[in-house]
Amino acid sequence: MTNTGSIFELGWVRRSKELGRQDWLAIAEMVLHGLEAALRRKLQFDGQDVGAVDEGFCLEARSTDRDETSLDLRVRAIVGTDIIDDRLLIRASVFLYTGIEQLRSSGEYLEMQYVPGDGGRWTPVAWRTGEPGEFDDFATFE
Repeated sequence: MTNTGSIFELGWVRRSKELGRQDWLAIAEMVLHGLEAALRRKLQFDGQDVGAVDEGFCLEARSTDRDETSLDLRVRAIVGTDIIDDRLLIRASVFLYTGIEQLRSSGEYLEMQYVPGDGGRWTPVAWRTGEPGEFDDFATFE
């Protein structure tokens, strides 16, 4: 098992080839716990559905608890990795809902990035719009 605290150092291209499925799951769980804290929502993902993307992962997570406020806020997110300049980059596309209806226009999402160090944290990058049809499956929270 890799030390997840050191995964953001240079030399990622070489190290990523040394990781197995359990290593990727450990990294995914670590960053997902941080995303839960940032969004203040308990998120769930099926470890069996973590997809390998080159030397990385991609997963879908969704809020598990109903919000007891009148807005009934819910979250779905796609979390994935990229390697940029030989460093691991982890981003999330976050879709927000009230009940089952998306809060923004269809295909719009909040891009967030995981920033390592001191336990790591998630920061918002910008609101983005996907290509037409790219996120049709995210039009409602179902």
